[in-house]
Amino acid sequence: LQVPYRTLVPETVDGLVVAGRCISVDDGLIGPVRVIPPCMMTGEAAGTAAALSVREGVVPRELDQGQLRQELAGAGVVLPGADYFFAPGLTSRTMDSQRDCRGAQ
Repeated sequence: LQVPYRTLVPETVDGLVVAGRCISVDDGLIGPVRVIPPCMMTGEAAGTAAALSVREGVVPRELDQGQLRQELAGAGVVLPGADYFFAPGLTSRTMDSQRDCRGAQ
């Protein structure tokens, strides 16, 4: 499952990073995303992104993703794709459609 960073950052809410069941995916993809391994992976990425955003003084949407990948890799997180956080099951094609996270409106 490849999870693009943009699924963790709401389009219209500044200062918020989501993880686990709250990420932005199509209805048919919530099943594979809501299980523990993807929730853990998106949680690690979201927490690191939030910390870096505060440290750099930027909203998460404007965070340098290269810096985020470098920080995650330095912490031992496996990043098989340069533009994606990895979790078994989804493809980048199926993750392209974005909607606001339910409950974060």
